[in-house]
Amino acid sequence: MSQDTFRIALGATYKAITGVELERAVYGKPEQATYKSPDEVVSSWMEQIHKDEKLPKHVYMNGDNPASDIVGGNTYGGNTCLVRTGVYQGAGNDKENPASFGVFENVLAAVKTAIRKGLGDDFHFEWGDKIYPVTSSQVISAME
Repeated sequence: MSQDTFRIALGATYKAITGVELERAVYGKPEQATYKSPDEVVSSWMEQIHKDEKLPKHVYMNGDNPASDIVGGNTYGGNTCLVRTGVYQGAGNDKENPASFGVFENVLAAVKTAIRKGLGDDFHFEWGDKIYPVTSSQVISAME
């Protein structure tokens, strides 16, 4: 179900039950509130893990829509990764709204590139069913 379908269904259900139109404010990419909320979550994690609320030095944002995902991420100051997993299927970077970190076939390729940039090319990274706890009875680390 798309966000618009959900919004329409919720509004119709609310009106059917209450007899009143549902008042709403819609936020989404590229609105800055979309990016501030994750910052608050990450800051909280950093406080819990490292006793320091600073955001990580490098934050990467993946998206498949240059007009919303990439514009919002670039405006917010993140390292944006344009992925060819949905809306965007172009050969190179989007000409109107280019991603600052690059274009990738999928999110995993973007994540691997970002990790290698931070930790070096010798960093060993594997992904498989054993790493994903939902499908595996043996859980191992994705990073060594």
